[in-house]
Amino acid sequence: MENLSIGHTVFFKKVEEYWDKPFTIKRHHTYDTRSVLLRGQVTDIKGDEFKAILIDNNKFEKDGGEFVFHVNSLLCNQDFKDFHLLGVWQK
Repeated sequence: MENLSIGHTVFFKKVEEYWDKPFTIKRHHTYDTRSVLLRGQVTDIKGDEFKAILIDNNKFEKDGGEFVFHVNSLLCNQDFKDFHLLGVWQK
């Protein structure tokens, strides 16, 4: 977090639960998860959270939007070079 500052471009991972089965979810079911690597420009920092505008993520559906992320989602290696992986959901 010491390298995190407003205006810098950072790389991070977003994981979310999703349900894509052809039937209604029941209590005993569990959600599947998917993840995506993203690039964003930091616009605000408050405690352990930062706000970033998503930029240049291979036409990712939410590019250009501003969202809040936790610092634990930052990639350890901020020298990320596999740009073809940005904005592509992994199941």
